[in-house]
Amino acid sequence: MDNDKDKRPNPLLAFSLAGLGNTLAENAEAAEPLLGKLSLRGEVSVWYAPPNTGKTLIILALIVEAVTAGRIEGGDVFYINADDSAHGLAAKVQVADDFGINFLAPGQQRFELNRLVPAMQQMAKDDTAKGKLVVVDTLKKVADLMNKSECREFGKAARAFSLAGGTFVGLAHTNKARSPSQKLIYAGTTDVLEDFDSAFLIDPDGCDSSMNQKIVRFECIKSRGPNAQHAFYRYSTEKDLAYPDRLSTVEQTDPVYGMNEPDEDGPNHLIRAAIATVIREGIRTKMRIAAEVQRRTNISRKKVLDIIKANSGPDPEVHLWHYKRVEHGAHQYELHKLPVTDAEHDTT
Repeated sequence: MDNDKDKRPNPLLAFSLAGLGNTLAENAEAAEPLLGKLSLRGEVSVWYAPPNTGKTLIILALIVEAVTAGRIEGGDVFYINADDSAHGLAAKVQVADDFGINFLAPGQQRFELNRLVPAMQQMAKDDTAKGKLVVVDTLKKVADLMNKSECREFGKAARAFSLAGGTFVGLAHTNKARSPSQKLIYAGTTDVLEDFDSAFLIDPDGCDSSMNQKIVRFECIKSRGPNAQHAFYRYSTEKDLAYPDRLSTVEQTDPVYGMNEPDEDGPNHLIRAAIATVIREGIRTKMRIAAEVQRRTNISRKKVLDIIKANSGPDPEVHLWHYKRVEHGAHQYELHKLPVTDAEHDTT
């Protein structure tokens, strides 16, 4: 009888991963920084912040930077905007169009929030999750953060997505009341924090009214990889600033604000030359031009945008470039064709 028992198959063998090590390694994404040094490639992350902190502005700026730097293709980003006005959504989609980023919103293009989890599960099953980034703004719109069962089920879907090579970031709110030590308290049950790979609290850290700036501090409260433990970002609070212009003011800073301010006192002709070079290379939309010039020169994106605007117009004797409207209303820039001068003919 004992021999018969030994011949019975172990029911767990059907689920064994033995022999699949190489396959799993191919699907797994290296834990490299994707959004700044905060969220890493291949992880499930959550950012908690009070309302009006700028979390949407900052994460979109970091996505644009990641696309510009080549860490991810715009078409591999899926931003679920479930907490915005029609005007706010339109402004963000206009920016996204410049970088090929996919925005999804409930009630638009037949998308509804209950389609997100099945879509992520399907991507995990058919090997289309690898290299993709899904951002949910805000997380409470797709899972009741006070409901442990819903949080667990969503966590399972996000985990399957990440194991198949995807990256997930959820934005969430903190409680209105702080702890006795004045620390922010994340909203909802502990399930999200327990199941996710990294978590950050985003806290307003001050305002510089003289420069119309807000500074926020990221504090890592959980990490399973080499996430930054602290980071500071600032952006302009100038009134009536258009969304693309405000987005261009987002930049990382130091705790002693201003210590890493780039030197922008150099001649503007160097910036103009960099813009012209980028346009010649085929980068034609305003936000992409500004992002690429910033990457190459370390000049703030706002400064670059100011130079683009100041030198744009129809008169080639006055302006260096002009733009035409293309699909989706985007502005596509072209250099003016200047007449060849006698000096340019002289080869001596």
